[in-house]
Amino acid sequence: MRKLALTLIFFLIANHAFAEFGRSTSFDDREICDRDKGVWREFGNSAGDNCESKMDRFAISAQALTYACDCGKGRCWDAGRCVLMTDYKKTYDERQEKEQKKMAEARKNRQDEYRDNSNDRLRKLIDGASRGGSQDASGKGGSGNNLAQFS
Repeated sequence: MRKLALTLIFFLIANHAFAEFGRSTSFDDREICDRDKGVWREFGNSAGDNCESKMDRFAISAQALTYACDCGKGRCWDAGRCVLMTDYKKTYDERQEKEQKKMAEARKNRQDEYRDNSNDRLRKLIDGASRGGSQDASGKGGSGNNLAQFS
């Protein structure tokens, strides 16, 4: 029993001592920043020198002191490296264009679905009115509406 208790205590101490090795910190990209000729510094918001936050006018960042790479004038931090803003702008514009196409397609699909649903409801209303509805002058049931206009 004593051996088991000592083993358990040793395991807990060792686990706690080595727990820090697997953890990432905000300084993990510092060496990359230095290699890319950036400056590791403190920013007043969570975005830092992030390319996405510079291009997207709706980007939200928290007010927090954050350490990040300052890539310098005309450059920004993207996916773990400093890149030229002109290069990033090209990829950003392509991504935005794809997103706009997706949204236009989704908008068209929603409009088509709305039109189809509206037409189905109108057909059902007209069908219901012609079956149990009033008779016209010839004595036949129906309201004389042409269903082809809803196709």
